[in-house]
Amino acid sequence: MNQGLVRQINDIVRPYREARMGLLIAISNPVGRSGPTPPLTWHYMIGRNWYKHMIHGTASVNGVHGQQPVEMTLFAWPEDRIVDWHSVGGWYTQQYGYPCVLCVSPTGHTKMLRYDNGKMRYGDDLGPWDPSHIEDYGMAVFGKSYACTAIDGDYRCMQFPEFNRKEGTHFGALSDYIGSEYILLFPKSRICSASKVGRHSIEDLANICNIPYDMVEQTYLYEPDDPTEYKETFYALYVRKARLQEVFGVYKRTLMCRDINWMICVTPRGYMYHISPFTNSKTGLTTDSLPNIAYDPHADEFLALLAKDKWELCGNYGRFSLYTYKSFMETHDRYIKTISPNPTFTYCPPTVMTVVTGHNIIQKILKTPCVLA
Repeated sequence: MNQGLVRQINDIVRPYREARMGLLIAISNPVGRSGPTPPLTWHYMIGRNWYKHMIHGTASVNGVHGQQPVEMTLFAWPEDRIVDWHSVGGWYTQQYGYPCVLCVSPTGHTKMLRYDNGKMRYGDDLGPWDPSHIEDYGMAVFGKSYACTAIDGDYRCMQFPEFNRKEGTHFGALSDYIGSEYILLFPKSRICSASKVGRHSIEDLANICNIPYDMVEQTYLYEPDDPTEYKETFYALYVRKARLQEVFGVYKRTLMCRDINWMICVTPRGYMYHISPFTNSKTGLTTDSLPNIAYDPHADEFLALLAKDKWELCGNYGRFSLYTYKSFMETHDRYIKTISPNPTFTYCPPTVMTVVTGHNIIQKILKTPCVLA
C-alpha cells in the first residue's frame, strides 16, 4: 500500500477514532460479481449517525485471469455494542460466503472476526489500528494477489456535498439519512381521520412498510410581522429507493385526500420536489412538459416512479436546505419560526412479526383502487 493511500485512509479514519467510533470493514462486492450491494436491513441502521465509505482493491482468484476489482465497505457509527458488530459482520459473511470481517474497536484495537453460518466463532488479534490491516484482511480472503487501491469519502456527502448536516438536526434523524434515502415530509394535521380512511394510521403504515420516521414540530407566525404563533406536526419518512414505489402506492390509497394536496420529497441527490397524490395527467409527467426540472440529471428516473401511481410533480425547488424549505413553506402561507423534533416522540422499529404480517397488508392495500375524497 503506497504512502499516499495510507495518509488518505488515516485522514478519513482519524475523526472517527477521535470520536471513539467503532469501524467495521467487510467485503461488499466480491470478484466475479457485479451490481449494487444488497442493503442492510433497517434493524442495523436506524437511529445511528452512521457513515459509509467504499474501499477499492484488486485480486486474482478462482481462476479469473488477471486482477479483478474487489470492493469493501467501511462502516463507522458511534456505538460500541458488540452485538451490532457481530450481527452486521454475520450478515455480510452470509451474503457473500467469505469467512471473516475486519473490526476496529472504539479504543483502536483491531481484530479479524471469523464466522461460521453467520455466527462469530473467534477473532484474530491484529493489534492497534493500521491501514495495512485492510490488505491483511484482503489477503486472508483472496490470497497474496489482493491489493488496496483507493478509498472514497462518505458516500452520503458524495451524493449531496452541498448540504450542511447541522441544519438536518432540526428535523430529527434527517441528517443521518439525507444523501442515502428518499425523505418524505408532510403535515399530520391535514390527514383524514381514521374513521374515513380505514384502520391504519401513518405510524401503522410506516411500521408495516418497515420504514423509519420522525415527528417534527413546526412553529409558525400568522404573518411575518405578527408575533402570534401556532404549531403544526410534520412526519418525516426515510424510504429506500427499493421501497419508494410501494410506499407511494400505500400512502396514496389509504391516507391521502384532497385535504392534504401536497408532500415534499427530497431525493438522495438532494433535490427537493413538491408532489401531490393526485394528477390530471393520464400518461405521467416528463421533463419535456416541465422544463424547470431539467437541471436535475436524474429527474426522469424520479418522474417514472411518480407516474406509476399517478402522483403529480408540482415543482422542483432545487437543492434542499433549511432556506429552500422555509421558502417553500412561505408559498403556503406558513412563516416558520422554529423547527424541532417532537420531544415526546421516540421511534421504535417494528417487530419481525409486524414486518411479516405487514407484507400481506401491503399487498391488499395495493389492490385497492385509488379513491380520493
